[in-house]
Amino acid sequence: MDNLEPVVENQDPEVKETEVKETPVTTSWLDSIEDVELKAVPALKNFKSVTDLAKSYVNQSHVIGMDKIHLPKDPEDKIGWQMFYEKLGVPKDVEGYTLPTEIEGIEKDRLEAIRDEKMEGAFKEWAKEANLLPRQAEILYKNFIKMTASQQGELDSFKDEQRNEAEKKLRTEWGKAYQVNIELAKNVMRKFAGEEVMGLLEDGFGNDPNVIRMFAEIGKNLSESIIKGKPSGMVMTPEQAEAELKKLIADTKSPLYDPAHIEHDIYVQKKANLAAMAYPEPEKGG
Repeated sequence: MDNLEPVVENQDPEVKETEVKETPVTTSWLDSIEDVELKAVPALKNFKSVTDLAKSYVNQSHVIGMDKIHLPKDPEDKIGWQMFYEKLGVPKDVEGYTLPTEIEGIEKDRLEAIRDEKMEGAFKEWAKEANLLPRQAEILYKNFIKMTASQQGELDSFKDEQRNEAEKKLRTEWGKAYQVNIELAKNVMRKFAGEEVMGLLEDGFGNDPNVIRMFAEIGKNLSESIIKGKPSGMVMTPEQAEAELKKLIADTKSPLYDPAHIEHDIYVQKKANLAAMAYPEPEKGG
């Protein structure tokens, strides 16, 4: 019994220590404001920090003292709107707009051809009506001129193509008589076409082979006394020359077939001329 150790009953089990995590408390910079009324101002809630509030204050300080422009509330307030636009910098009248006389990318000759005093006056009226600032009107005018120049360039290219096609077609049809017939057509146009018709011809109708052919045919049927500059001499189209050549060759009793005839050389040359007009050689580069 002496060796027995004392028995301890009802011994509490070992108690383990547990960590208690504290919930962080969220605070706002507004909590530092002691004035309750100031703290309750709704606008302050838009700022997340004192730094944001300071930035806003600095920006506002730049505006304070500047001229204020009041936006009229009534759309019918003509005087109010006039004052508003004048504050923005809109000229009081059309004389306040200065249109450029040089535009980058537009040649001087092309610009002078496009510019028109009446058009520019109307443009200034439109700018004033739209209450455009001078800088806005200048940008709009430059782009308008550039667009007009581009359209005219395209039209000029189209006319050139038409003119080249007409010339190619008529040269093929008329052969060596081309230049004579062209001059004949021009003389008829100058004689009978008025300024309005001549304008139409210059604007494109004069590049139509049918129109040129018509004036040439009119000229052929009018006397030299009526049309100054009507060509004389034997100049024919390939079809006309071929017909004459066939007639000449078919006449076996003509001096063409008699080397001893005094006019033999003349007929030989006539045959050569008709053949050259009937079967013209293609022009180089055509």
